Amino acid sequence: MPLGIVSPEEFEKEKNNSLVDITSRKPNPEDSDITMPIVTSDVLQSPGVGRDLGVPNVPQSLRKILGEATAVEGLRSAMELAKGFGISQPTASTYARGEVSPGTKNQDLLHHINSKKTKISKRALGKLNMALNHIDDTKLQSCDAVELSNIAKNMAAVSNQMTPDNGDGVKPDPVQFHFYAPQVRQENHYETVTAKDNY
Repeated sequence: MPLGIVSPEEFEKEKNNSLVDITSRKPNPEDSDITMPIVTSDVLQSPGVGRDLGVPNVPQSLRKILGEATAVEGLRSAMELAKGFGISQPTASTYARGEVSPGTKNQDLLHHINSKKTKISKRALGKLNMALNHIDDTKLQSCDAVELSNIAKNMAAVSNQMTPDNGDGVKPDPVQFHFYAPQVRQENHYETVTAKDNY
């Protein structure tokens, strides 16, 4: 019989077919009619799919709390809370993406996470605008070259982060300039005409 998953009836039938006479193995001739099965295994039930028995479903309110904590405060801080409820690190990370299981979006959870991120982002943008307003020309003129390069680098990062999406989540490509070096041609590339000397 090939290996595979079989019903208990098929298994018992095959087990009965595998009985062998063990007369030659018994020292007592009176036990000549005893047979012994070669197969001694039992039928094992395959493990169920999904959550183990006794593990409750995580309430939506707890998903929101863990997702928000993971997305806003970081995974390390959120795991202290998650361990108290017996929730693993991959599950907490899944909630932070607005999913109840990998690849399964939950709009209510996603909206909650995004609203918390938006609130923090607005506060950060307010502080950013205030900081930019305090950087005037007189303060820039008093900076040395290292400070100016750091300011320029930070402003480039701010500009990159503030570039709006074009609707499909993809930022427009930055402007790129390509400079090509002119090719130098050899004399044999050109058509030549032999001129006659009349002198």
